[in-house]
Order: sequence, then C-alpha cells, then structure tokens
Amino acid sequence: MHVRALSFLPARNDALLDDNRGMTLTTTTALHRFVEASRAGAGAVAVHDLKADLLAQAAAIDAVIAALRADPALLANFADAIDTLLSARRHRFLYAETGVLEPTSFSRTLRSRLGSRLLPHVADAGLLRDLFGSTFQSDADIAAVEAVPVESWATLFQLVTSSTAFVAGASQSARECDAAIAMLAARAAGLAVDPDRVRYDHAVRGSEAANEADVLELPAAARRWINAHAQDPHESPKELLKKLATAQDAVETLRKAVPLHGTSLALTHSLHAAHQTLERLRDLVLIRAALDDEERAARCATLFVELVGAQRTEQSLRHVFSQVADDVALQITEHASETGEHYVTDDRPQWWHMLRVAGGAGVIVGAMALLKVFIAQAHLAPLWETLAICLNYGLGFVLIHLLHFTVATKQPAMTAALLAARLDQEDATPASAARLADLIVRTVRTQVVAIVGNVALAVPTALLILFAFRAATGQSPVPEAKAQHMLAELHPWASWALLHAAIAGVCLFLSGVISGYYDNLCVFGRVGARLAVHPVLLRMLGHARTARFARYIGHNLGALLGNLSFGFMLGGVGFIGFLTGLPIDIRHVAFASANTAYALGTLQGHEPESAAAMAIIGVVLVGAVNVAVSYGLAFATAFRARHARYERAGLVLRLVLKRLIRRPQDFVWPPRTPAASDA
Repeated sequence: MHVRALSFLPARNDALLDDNRGMTLTTTTALHRFVEASRAGAGAVAVHDLKADLLAQAAAIDAVIAALRADPALLANFADAIDTLLSARRHRFLYAETGVLEPTSFSRTLRSRLGSRLLPHVADAGLLRDLFGSTFQSDADIAAVEAVPVESWATLFQLVTSSTAFVAGASQSARECDAAIAMLAARAAGLAVDPDRVRYDHAVRGSEAANEADVLELPAAARRWINAHAQDPHESPKELLKKLATAQDAVETLRKAVPLHGTSLALTHSLHAAHQTLERLRDLVLIRAALDDEERAARCATLFVELVGAQRTEQSLRHVFSQVADDVALQITEHASETGEHYVTDDRPQWWHMLRVAGGAGVIVGAMALLKVFIAQAHLAPLWETLAICLNYGLGFVLIHLLHFTVATKQPAMTAALLAARLDQEDATPASAARLADLIVRTVRTQVVAIVGNVALAVPTALLILFAFRAATGQSPVPEAKAQHMLAELHPWASWALLHAAIAGVCLFLSGVISGYYDNLCVFGRVGARLAVHPVLLRMLGHARTARFARYIGHNLGALLGNLSFGFMLGGVGFIGFLTGLPIDIRHVAFASANTAYALGTLQGHEPESAAAMAIIGVVLVGAVNVAVSYGLAFATAFRARHARYERAGLVLRLVLKRLIRRPQDFVWPPRTPAASDA
C-alpha cells in the first residue's frame, strides 16, 4: 500500500496504519543496508541480504515502492546501487539461456546437466546469470517472487530505471539485451538447418519448406535492426518481427504435424529448443522496441518473473527429460489410441467378432502352455531353457497377431490411450461426460468378452490336448508333481501369484510402449516406403509382392515387435528371478487358466477341492490384476503426455455407476444398436 494513500484512511483504521508504517520503517532500514553494502563493494552479499529481509514479508514490494516514493534520496541511492550491480556484469547469458532449452542434442544436454550435478558449477562474479541463480535457488524464494503481482514488479522497475542514477546500468542492460538478441537469432538459424529438421520440414510441407530463407536471415535482420535502433530509438522492428513470426509459424507447423508424420527424440528436442528460442527472442525485441518507460517496465517485469521461475528447473535432469519425453510419449500413445479404436465394440456383431478372435487366441495359448511344460521337462541349461521359453511366448504372440486373433490383456494399453485422447478432446459439459461414460462402458464390455474368449477356449483346448495325449501315450503330458505345483502357485494369498500378475501387467504396459514406439518409427522413418524400393526385396519377391510386404510391415511392425518383446519379457522375468534369488515371475490370466486345466485334468479329482477352488479364484484375481496394472500405467502415461485436464471426472464416474446399477448387462452384453447404448 502506498504511503500517500494511507493519509486518506478513516480513523478506525489507525491500527492498520501503524502496521504499514512499521513495515515501511523495516523496509527503509533494509534498503539503507543494501545501499551501504553495495557502496562497500559487497554487491552480491547485499542482494542476498535484501532478498532475505524483504521476500519473507507479505506485501514487501509494495512497501519498497512506498518507501522509495516517500524518500527521493533513498530512491537515488537505491538506483545507484542497482546501477553499480548491473553495470559491472554481463547479462546476455541470463537473457538468452535461462529457461531456454539448450540447442545441443538431447543426450549432450543430459550429459551437461549430469556433469553439473557431479562437479558443481563455479560461480563467475562477472555474470549476472550466476548471481541470479544463487539468489533465487530455493523454492521458497521463487514462490515469494511469483506471489508478487507483476504490476508491482513493473512499478518498482519503472521507479529505478527512470532515476538519473541508473544511467550506466540502463546502458549496460541495453547493450547486453542487444547481444542476447543476436545470440538467439543465430541460434534459431542454426536450429533451422539441422539435417533432421530440414528433411522433416520437406516431408511435411514439401515445396512450401523453401521459405527457410526467412529463418536463415534472422541474424542479419537482427543486426540491421540493432544498428538502426542505436541510431534512432524509434526505429520499428517490423521487418525483424515479420521474419520471426514466419519462423515461429514454421516450428508450430512441424510440431502439429508430428502425430501424422511421427517424431524422434532428437527432432522433438530440436523443435522444443527452437520454440523457446524464438519466444525469448520475441520478448527481448519487444522490450528493446518499447517506446515508453511504462511498457518497457511491464515487459521487463514479466520476463523477470519468468527467469526466476526457470530457476526451479535450470539444472534439472528430470525436467529436460520429461519436457522432451512427454512429446515422444504423446506420439507413442497417439498411435496406440488409433489402434484402441479397434478394441471397443459398439454393437452385437462387433461383440461376437471379438469373442471369436479372442477364442482363437485361447486355442493357441492352450498349446503354448503345454509347450512350455515340455521345454521345462527337457532340462536344458538355464540360458537355453529361458531362450526357448521366450521364443515360445514371443513367436506364439506373433502367430496370434498374424492370424488376426487377440489376447485380452494386450488391449488395456490401447484402450487406455484412447480414453486419454477422448478426455483431452472433450469439453467439460454433461453431454461430453455422457459420451465418456458410454466409452468406458463399451471398453469394459469389450475387455470382459475378450478375457472370456481367451479363457473359454484356452481351458477346453488344454483339456482336449491332455486327453488326446493320454489316449495316444497312456500317460499325462504333465507330471503329477508339476500339476500340484501349478495349482499351488495360483493360490491367491499362499503364493506370489498376485505380485507375479502385477509384474505381467507391467510387461503388458511396456510392450504397448514398444509397439507405439515402433509404430511412430515406421511413420517417421517411412519404413514401408523404403522397403518398397529395397533392391534385394525387389529381386527376391518382385514389385507386387514387395509392395504388399512393405505395406504390411508399415502397418504392423509395431504390433509384431510389441508381441515379440512381450513374449521375451514373460519368459525372461523368471530367469532374472532365478539369477537374483528374488521372488519374481509372471502370471498371465490366459496361461494361468490353461495351466489350471492341465493340472486338474492330470490329477482328475485326486487334488483337494480347496486347492482347486483357490486356483480358480487365483485365475480370476490374476486376470483382474493384469488388466488393472496395465490399464493404470497406460492411462497415466497417456494422460500425463497430453497434459490433459478434465473437470467432469466425478460426473463421468457417477454416470458409469448409475449405468452399472440400472443396466448391469451393458457391461457384458451389448444392446442391439449403438444408438441404444448412447441413450
């Protein structure tokens, strides 16, 4: 509150007046201490002391403004101290680099920040950036600065910069700002000619990508305007801002094209760096081009708060990784969400189709489960046994995909990405909440029928194989000791079954990530188009078959590698447990149901009824944990990657619960038409 305003307060606010006078006196003392310390040559220490004195108080900046306005001599001394502080330091690195992603590669940026953690940076007394970083290094300091309205900072800046004692500091700030503008313009031009970005730009925009010249001319345009502005402060940066806007439009066009054309970690890092570089360049140009002190102070205050906030993540490994990785994760989940459309049934024909393709997978799973038993009975060396089991799982899942069947537990990674995408697209209205609730119902229904299809045919397939083997050989393919062990390892609480089911859920999630990654790689690397012109394939298969093969790989490489990797994860986790002695393994609902069928068929009533009942309960719980863990991880990843916010989540959940109470059959059996479901 300004001191002059206090004289107009009514008498009943005398206590408030005394409080503000007390703060003004305390603030005045702190300002005098800062001035004296600055005159003694301890400018950096003075800044830290002033921050400690003022930022700990509420409304401290308003009190500083009031004290400086009330005492012109104090204002002149304070401005002189700030002038001394700024004129003796170089500012350009603070303006051009703080809060702007490094233009180097993603890996080099990580190595640089990791190196600064292992061997801390030595502060340079001649750099304003280092003083700035040491002053605002705690979350409390940064929060205190951000809590002050930008208008208050602008008023304080205008008071200081308009003082006649701030001549040298103003001149140094202007020179350093011009240097930062030149640095950023050169950096933007360098990022524009990055080979990956140039190729990507031409792939996205074709002939329109020829306007790269506008970006490459930024450094020259920046130098021309800086020189002209030095001669005439009213020189408009119109030409520079036009080229800058063109460069920003080009970057935004490429960023928006990523879902269609794919991306890479290096390209995403480059586009992020270019976006932030151009934004900062624009901010600095507008600050230097401001024609009146009030506008310049307002822009400086906004930049000051931004620079302070950037100190939170200036050397953060997690921030630089998450900032770029979120974009890559978005592209991976974007492809997964497109696939997820195929895993949501709308009507009864689609429901029956899902039951059939899930049943087909169940038949193959029943055979894979017995093949694993045979591999274990072969008593191979641990490494070769593990490799054989991995190939059994991996090639089996690939066969399931080639035959257009589906494994139920593979769906959550796709449907979770689909739900996150819909949440991001929908607005917070009752109608959108109803659509999302219906999508959840249809997703649950599809997941249920897929699990039922897997289990419903995995069990009879296992029993059919067992009885056929017994009829042919006179003995069970599964030894009794192994059968008893199969039942015991599915006991819900007397074994590690649920932990192993959770590990399988993590593996399912990771396989979905791998699938999305290679789908993105296929698009970004144009794998299908490149295979179509591969000379070896053309000689071996001919043009027509090569074209069909390339088209299939282009659309299915992610799914094939995702299935293969899932198989190797399922087979390899147990081997890791064997090597480390840790109780880690996998339990997958389809294989668990097939194993239960083999065990019960082998023992034929000789097992305790309680063991059989517990194993069946265990199969149900294993399936629930598989789906819950996989879906939870996939949804959290997709939701975070999109930075999605949905304010009607409570309404969506209420609608789903209401649907469960009123029409529970909708969660397992579809209505006759999709319209009935929507209603």
